[in-house]
Amino acid sequence: YQFMLRLKMPCGEVPGPLYAELDDISNKWGHGDLRATTRQAFQLHGVLKGNLKSVIASIANIGSNTYGGCGDISRNVMTPPVSFPNNPAYEYCGQYARAMAELFKPMTQAFYEIWLDGQPADKTEYWQRDIGKEQLGVDLDEVRTEDRGNGIITGHTIEPLYGRTYLPKKFKIAFTVPGDNGVDLYINDIGCVVILEPDGKTLKGFNIVV
Repeated sequence: YQFMLRLKMPCGEVPGPLYAELDDISNKWGHGDLRATTRQAFQLHGVLKGNLKSVIASIANIGSNTYGGCGDISRNVMTPPVSFPNNPAYEYCGQYARAMAELFKPMTQAFYEIWLDGQPADKTEYWQRDIGKEQLGVDLDEVRTEDRGNGIITGHTIEPLYGRTYLPKKFKIAFTVPGDNGVDLYINDIGCVVILEPDGKTLKGFNIVV
């Protein structure tokens, strides 16, 4: 048997050195190619069943992951494919997209128990930056379990958002800025549009499309 592995890559961002390592993995254990997806990620095809654990562990240990690339959970969080670093709206767009990727990740440790023999990965996932309490003003771990009485928090001790059964289907989130629909906002379950204050620099909030 052979398998396909889909990587989790919030914002479609892949640093050059990481891409080179993923390319080496695809040459060693796959078909020798990385296939781009419509949600700004890569798929690795042709992984033999006997190599599956080695490949998934290798991907996790270089700072990437397959965790959240598939399944009935929140999938890859998208942002516009072209980002302008001198535009604060795009900076907020990427920052909060990464925050949502972190907020909606499954909390079970089963992935590490199965694929990494219960050990943490050698490297933190590369996209986990500028999403701490100091940068966002909120603690994502606290937000994940904050019950406001509207039925979102399940009460499950491990998976406060997904509960025992997870979702009935995959869930898709995208972020963008006014005037840029590179993510095709309305095909997502939730779309978030960055809105700035009149000074053009300070984040006011988001327009939400459901």
